[in-house]
This record gives sequence, C-alpha cells and structure tokens, in this order.
Amino acid sequence: MLAELENKKLGIIPLLSLALDIYKKNFKVLVAVVTTIYLPVVMINNILLFLSLDNFNSLTLTIVNPIAYFSSIIFSLFSIVPIHFAIMATTVVVERYVLCEKITYTTALKKSFSRLWSFCLLGVRVFIVFELRLLLLIIPGVIYFINCYFFSHAFILRDQRGNAALSYSRALVKGNWWKVFFIYITQMSIVFGSLFITLRIFPANDIVALLLRTIVAILVGSYIFVINTLLFLNLDYRKNPIV
Repeated sequence: MLAELENKKLGIIPLLSLALDIYKKNFKVLVAVVTTIYLPVVMINNILLFLSLDNFNSLTLTIVNPIAYFSSIIFSLFSIVPIHFAIMATTVVVERYVLCEKITYTTALKKSFSRLWSFCLLGVRVFIVFELRLLLLIIPGVIYFINCYFFSHAFILRDQRGNAALSYSRALVKGNWWKVFFIYITQMSIVFGSLFITLRIFPANDIVALLLRTIVAILVGSYIFVINTLLFLNLDYRKNPIV
C-alpha cells in the first residue's frame, strides 16, 4: 500500500476504494474513536435541537424552546474539541496502518491528547479566517479553504505548527487544487446522500430515529476522515517519498 501511495497519483474512485478498504480493516478502532469521543457530544447537541424545534426534520423550523435552542448553540461551540480529537486520532490510525504499524485505540488517543489544545486553536483560527473571506468574497474563501485543506494532517503527522502547517498544506495543494476541490465535493455528495437515505429509512420525528440518523452520520464522517488522510498521504509521499 505504501508503494502505491508513493508511486501512483490516485484518482477519486481508487482513493474512495482504498479508503473504504482501510476503513473496514480498522473499523473497530476507528468506530471506537468517534463513538466514545465525538458521538456523545453530537447526540446531546441534537437532542437539545430536537427539544427546541417544532419539527426537527422540517426545512422551515420554528423555535418552541428558546432555552434549549441557545443551549444547543453554546454546546455546539464546545464540540470543536471532541471533533478535533477524533480527527487527530483517526489520522494517526490511518498512517500507522499504511506504514504497517499496529496502533491501539488507547495509543491513538494518548498521541492526540498531548497536542489537542494547540490543534484546536489552529483549527479555530483557520475557521474564522475562512468565514471572514467567505462573507466578504465567496471565491477567495473557497480558495483559502482548499489551500488549507491539509493543515490538520501537517500538524498531526508532520509536526508542523501554526503558519508552518498552513504552508505545508499549500505546498501539497499546489498543482492539485482542482483535484482536492472535486474530492471535497465528492465527499459532500456522500454526506448529503447518506443524510437523504437515512431520512427516508428513519423518517420519524422522534428521539430513536434521531439517534439512528446521528450514528449513521458519525460513521460516514469517520470514513470521510479516512479519505482525507489517505489523500494527504498520497500527495505527501509522492512529494516526499519515504527512503
């Protein structure tokens, strides 16, 4: 697998296929990461939204419980910590697997926890700059987002900090901007497609259906983390092959 990532420029279909293979072979540890760290936070946030809106599935929402609604907004702000934790742990697991190194759930969490807060701060910084550029002019915002697409992987796997992580990402994206953009669009299609399917399978507007839909969304999100890590490794190993 390492040789394939170093020698081949993976297209969208091979990338998705290889990511799915890695996802299945590391399913237990990857699911353990997202369900114990990220799922509880998402569930609490969604339950608060469920209690605050008249119809959680409707496109036109009416707030019936302002306290629950504003609590969900505040709670969602704190969700940045567990989602960054899950991204870090997943990224570590995927590269260790590619390098044929076994890693346990506990080891992945320990390696991620030591750098969690600095990673979260960098993530917040990137998000704020992206939102400001998007609000002012959409195209510069999109360009910035794609250029910074791999800042998290540079931080986690290549020990880059602050501007160094952003520069590392831009160097990988250079010459591959449209590829990264189309892969991102593909991922969003997967996310919204899975959302549409789960809404058809679990259409009820109740807590049980909400729980099932949230679990599916978390599992799909974990697969997306794997795709992004594999794309990073493919671009990085081709640019900086392991001797």
